[in-house]
Amino acid sequence: MSGEETDNPKIRRLFPKQDAAGPEVDVDQIRDLLNEMVPEPEPESASETAMVKVPETISHHAEGPDPTHPNVKPCPQCFRPTWVASQHCHHCRFDLWQHAQQLELRRQQQWREQRAATLQRTAWMLALGGFATMQVARWLPTSIGNWFFVGGFFCLLASAAYFKAGY
Repeated sequence: MSGEETDNPKIRRLFPKQDAAGPEVDVDQIRDLLNEMVPEPEPESASETAMVKVPETISHHAEGPDPTHPNVKPCPQCFRPTWVASQHCHHCRFDLWQHAQQLELRRQQQWREQRAATLQRTAWMLALGGFATMQVARWLPTSIGNWFFVGGFFCLLASAAYFKAGY
């Protein structure tokens, strides 16, 4: 199976147009075709690798990034400028990603605590309102008092639901 030629010399179809019966694929022919298309890498000579010296640590800027750049923030440990997206500070090697993850977990915990406190306050207000409404219902005429009593009862039920959600 040879690749089907197209008008563009850079494009070669690996699979010719198929009929409804399905493809008949020969894996060895496809592998050979792909090997023809991908050139073999040139071997590196020993002299070229000997000439290139790679430093053990690559430092882009010894003093760090420009502090006025919009993608720079201060390191929470050494307070020197470092890139926003870098994992470690360029100066003290502080793990910025782990620090950001801890801050996010702390923020989520604070949000949960605030939500629980808000639900508790709402539950107490509903409970007091429901109890007061049921007490006021005793002194009202029966037709209105019954509605106040039912409303107070539902306030007590809602307060129980808020108490349960808050804990």
